[in-house]
Amino acid sequence: MTTDAHPEPIHLMLRVDFPHLGELARAWTDGLSPEGTLIVTEQRFPVGERLRLGLGFPGLMEPLSIDAEVLGEQDPSVHHAAGMQVRFLPSSPDLARLRALVEAAGREPGKGTGRGYRILLVEDNPHTTELYGYALKRVQGVSPEVSVEFADNGLTAMERLNRAPAVDLVITDLHMPVMDGFTLISRMRADPRFKATPVFVITAGDQEAREQVLDLGVQAFMHKPVRLAQIVETVRTLLHLG
Repeated sequence: MTTDAHPEPIHLMLRVDFPHLGELARAWTDGLSPEGTLIVTEQRFPVGERLRLGLGFPGLMEPLSIDAEVLGEQDPSVHHAAGMQVRFLPSSPDLARLRALVEAAGREPGKGTGRGYRILLVEDNPHTTELYGYALKRVQGVSPEVSVEFADNGLTAMERLNRAPAVDLVITDLHMPVMDGFTLISRMRADPRFKATPVFVITAGDQEAREQVLDLGVQAFMHKPVRLAQIVETVRTLLHLG
């Protein structure tokens, strides 16, 4: 499921709908390429079955209509969720739009633009903040224009978001005092200024928490504990740093 242009899948989390199953079927992508993806889901289909899927960001992007063939199941492991691998079919109505989305997510920003990138890390545990800060230094090493700021709860984060300069990416926990991550994300998505700001959730929350933030339109989700390399890779993808 790779191409010469994108040797590794893009780590964008898209909501996956199964139109023939209705609203009760909830799923998302993990490792997206123009050829296919792992769908994290409890649904199971026979190998070779063809499905019509809807892929999109809730509240941010209309679903893409994609036809896929089931390749097989993936069992859960330390670093991977359970789900099923699918191959996208050339006959898919919106395959060209999906390819454009993947290409944009993997595109390196234009050089010489002078544009800076600001990451806001929202985490109340100082030890975790220190750990993630260490990981994000590796992102800063990609470009001197990447900077990281910190907030210890959602209220402090909103106060920072309301000040200039603008924040390009929010990395947040969910369970924090004063204002939790769910409320922070809800307020961001309700505000036209922050509706499209990428949000990357890293939490110890359960499956229900993941489904909640998926509905709120986050772009990436990881369950603690995480590998620092995964954080770096995901941040580079969300900021289009290549």
